[in-house]
Amino acid sequence: MSPTPDGDVLVGDIGDNLGNREAVTVTRVPMGEGQLTAPGTSYDLVFPDGAHDAESLLVHPRTGRVYIASKEFIGRLYAAPAQLSEDSPNPMQRLGEVMPVSTDGAFFPDGRHLVLRDYGQARVYTFPGLREVGEIDLPAQEQGEGIAVGEDGEVYVSSEGVNSEVLRIRLPERIRSAVEGTAPGGGTGAAGEADEAGDADATGTAPGADESPGADEEPGTGILLSPWIIGGVALVLIVVVLLRSLRPR
Repeated sequence: MSPTPDGDVLVGDIGDNLGNREAVTVTRVPMGEGQLTAPGTSYDLVFPDGAHDAESLLVHPRTGRVYIASKEFIGRLYAAPAQLSEDSPNPMQRLGEVMPVSTDGAFFPDGRHLVLRDYGQARVYTFPGLREVGEIDLPAQEQGEGIAVGEDGEVYVSSEGVNSEVLRIRLPERIRSAVEGTAPGGGTGAAGEADEAGDADATGTAPGADESPGADEEPGTGILLSPWIIGGVALVLIVVVLLRSLRPR
């Protein structure tokens, strides 16, 4: 589950242990005081590269856009369309790689950072760049899988089972400074990320996610050029020394 900016809750049916589902489903459920009965509004989401098992459902705190992190040995973050359709499947976009085997995730209130966890660690990332800010060792909990971020930026973890404990996690100072924007070098912290203005930067592939460094250059040019230059200079020096030694005195 994940809260939406307008006060509803999004409930995800996104698990796929066998990897054979054509689509996963998220349902918007209205929230309020007292006992409510509502069918909710459901949306089918389709991964762009085949079926994936997932447990981490995130909703951006400003735009309300839906994101899913796959629970696999190579974790990936996917973005649903900004506007979801009830009538047809909604194709998702792959943004980039994140931690493997994530069991839950959440955005920080600034919308510029998110956190994912597995069974023993959590990792904080910038958004939308998905640059890792740091890792957090989590306390031991039986089947510890849940993580949430409060409106004040505090991080909480939980586990399965009746009467299980919810624990508040103290972030390392370096990570807290980055998230709060007090790290040296700028108002957005160590990330240096621009805000998700209108969600425009998060609709496609994150910077560098699917591109190799130097993709516009001929492979190996920079590596092969330096030895040739060095060898040429050395050859010129040798010729100069030989000519001077042969010159009549």
